Amino acid sequence: MATTTFDHWRRDDRIPLQAIILFNVLFAIQLLAAVIYGVVFQIPPLTLHIFLLPFVWITVSVLAVWYTTPSEAEPRRKLFAGTISGGFLLVFLYLSGTVGTSTEVFEQVTGPSAITVTADRSLGWSPILFYSGEWFALRVIPYQLIGYVALSYLIYAAILDITRSAKAGLLGLALCPGCSAALLAPVLASVAGISSAFALFVRYTYEISTVLFVFAVAFIYWEPSLAKLRSTVTENIPALTAALAVVVAWLHLFHPQHGVFRLIEHAQAGVLVDPRPLAFTLAGLAIFAGVFLAYAGVVAKKPLYLLGMALMITFMIGYASWHTVLNHGGFWPHIEAHGHHDQHVVETIVVHLLADTTALLSKLAELAVLVLLIVLYRRE
Repeated sequence: MATTTFDHWRRDDRIPLQAIILFNVLFAIQLLAAVIYGVVFQIPPLTLHIFLLPFVWITVSVLAVWYTTPSEAEPRRKLFAGTISGGFLLVFLYLSGTVGTSTEVFEQVTGPSAITVTADRSLGWSPILFYSGEWFALRVIPYQLIGYVALSYLIYAAILDITRSAKAGLLGLALCPGCSAALLAPVLASVAGISSAFALFVRYTYEISTVLFVFAVAFIYWEPSLAKLRSTVTENIPALTAALAVVVAWLHLFHPQHGVFRLIEHAQAGVLVDPRPLAFTLAGLAIFAGVFLAYAGVVAKKPLYLLGMALMITFMIGYASWHTVLNHGGFWPHIEAHGHHDQHVVETIVVHLLADTTALLSKLAELAVLVLLIVLYRRE
């Protein structure tokens, strides 16, 4: 029987480019669906990273499940693994607030029908299903449900592998760092409740829970020792660099205020009110092109690494200059200059980064890409 390309990708863990491509394709599809969803239901825009977090959960979940094939086992072992992973799923749902006891708050949302669906948030955060019964209540947020089901499936596959060896059983599972992180993620995610007041309980609760979720998926999937982890990172620096570079590209290309959508608005108005949308769009596309050329081997890698380093440095110096010596774009004919003459340069930059999570994430990613490109350049 002929083997399809996707079958080949699925069976070959040594091909990181395909995984990166699949990640971006899935992410792009969800992004397009979210934009359409927002227009149809007239959803007000969220900050970029909050808007994208559900897509991170969903994309990581889909890829992890796609690349995971449980070991062959007799029915008794499968039943044991299914029972334990099902227990984990119930714990995840309970800790995240997806399943709980009925409360007056839920009853106010569901009304006399005991069940309702709300669509007042962006896709992934909604549509949210609420149910308030006599014995229990549900609050199903799409991305959380998908994430916890995927985690439970990975745990199921891990248990089948663990119970295959004599040392294993539940002890091995209890020592699994990914499982520990997986139990913490829904605790933080539980504040994504029915009221915005919950979201303020912890300022960065969504971000932290997402990091823990990705950490849990990675550790359960790879089950690495420290030596293996170090070896894996060393061997896959090109893939890691490409992945981080793609993050930088996404952050610039789809920046909520200065990305491609704002450039489209300027083009429709016939006036480039701000130079950043054009610069961000071109830079994002250039990064995608650079990643493709590096993996395709069309051009020599050292010049690409140098261009990448120059672009990352330009991002960081450009950000610092814009908020200091350039007076927030005062040189541009359509922007009124305003600076921070009462603050030092470093203080000004730090204040702006702490006030803008998207910018902080972008600068950290750019710095990481710069360091990795230097390592790759020295290797060449």
